[in-house]
Amino acid sequence: MAKLSIATSPKFKRLVAVASARHGLSRYAVRGLLESLWDTAHAHGPTFRDAADVESACDWDGAAGALAALLVELRWLDESADGLTVHAYWEHAPKWVLDRERKRAWRSRDGDTARKVADIPRHGAESRGHSATNRGERGQTQDSTPRGAPSQAKPSQAKPREAKPSQAKPSQANEPAAECAAAVEPTAPPTTPVGPLLLETPPDDPPPAIVEFPCVGTPNRWELTRSVVDDLEAAFDGVDVVAAARRALAWVQAKPTRRKTAKGMRAFLTSWIQRDVDKGKAPMKAWAQGEGSGEFAAARAQADRVADRLGL
Repeated sequence: MAKLSIATSPKFKRLVAVASARHGLSRYAVRGLLESLWDTAHAHGPTFRDAADVESACDWDGAAGALAALLVELRWLDESADGLTVHAYWEHAPKWVLDRERKRAWRSRDGDTARKVADIPRHGAESRGHSATNRGERGQTQDSTPRGAPSQAKPSQAKPREAKPSQAKPSQANEPAAECAAAVEPTAPPTTPVGPLLLETPPDDPPPAIVEFPCVGTPNRWELTRSVVDDLEAAFDGVDVVAAARRALAWVQAKPTRRKTAKGMRAFLTSWIQRDVDKGKAPMKAWAQGEGSGEFAAARAQADRVADRLGL
């Protein structure tokens, strides 16, 4: 799933401009192709064997190799010895994908898998590490005297401490050290980490589905989650994406031959909503009904998204 800021990204705008000039693709079509590519990466990993696999994941119906070459040229894909890899995937992967990889390593208890997962950066871990380092450096600057070192107080200020008589009872003072050691409960041995990452409890499960589509091939189901709905509502201002998805589901269920592959469902749903918008048949939210699809609707959608984030 793309971040909401991708619509204003200069890199995305350049991809739309080049794709429109070379292949006549609209902004929504380009975004749908990227969403299909990322959905496949989330489900099966960010590395594809070749250009044919990339274009199959995107349901590309243009010239063979053209889409993959364009994505490599504009650095949406990176070439490597293993094939084509989504650029900077692990830096932008959703949290539920990272949690799923850590859960798999926790279940398998496999050292190689755990070491692979340990290389995946946690969201916010790097910034927290820098903050801790900066705090440590400031602490050393303010007080460079190591702990346990004798005080450097001036002779006129240092006062000798008067020794107080011991208040311990004779029986307590003569207790053998062995009895004190025996009274200490033995501690459990430390947990042995699997690879460099200590996996103790599995993370939370992925978010539940809002609408579930039957598909052909494996997997045979595709789930429309809240994060996908939010992203499509950001792309189609004022459209009730859930209602549109249910209409698409009814169309697919009416005839089994209309079913799509799971990796092509994102592009199918994006195209479905785009066609409804072009024909003026898209289900609209209550606030957008009768208001048109111009600047007023866009401004109203933006205001609603800001209100949702602020909890208003």
